[in-house]
Amino acid sequence: MKMNDVWITEWKDLPVELFLRIVSLLDDRMPTVASGVRSGWRDAICFGLTRLRLSGCSKNMNNLVLSLAPKFTKLQTLILRQANPQLEDNTVETISEFCHDLQDLDLSKSFKLSDCSLSALTMA
Repeated sequence: MKMNDVWITEWKDLPVELFLRIVSLLDDRMPTVASGVRSGWRDAICFGLTRLRLSGCSKNMNNLVLSLAPKFTKLQTLILRQANPQLEDNTVETISEFCHDLQDLDLSKSFKLSDCSLSALTMA
């Protein structure tokens, strides 16, 4: 395929904006899966992703968010609804430390959180 007089023969040749648009049209688990496939994809997703929903994560959500928050610094929306309480204060503190563009944070059913989490969010 030829785009703007440049031949695109592999995924790595796609413009970052187009790649992020494709990822945004897929289901909510795709950014996490794609970021683990290729370093180029991971870099593009980490740099450009603004919305992430991890509600489907039934185990180890706390560890997953701890590992992702420092990489997804452009997030504006982060949905972390839980069936079973998993998130802990240190995770919310990490989110507040790295996700400065965050406008919408859903922590539904996060019954393990204390006032420390709220304090961290207000200080960020």
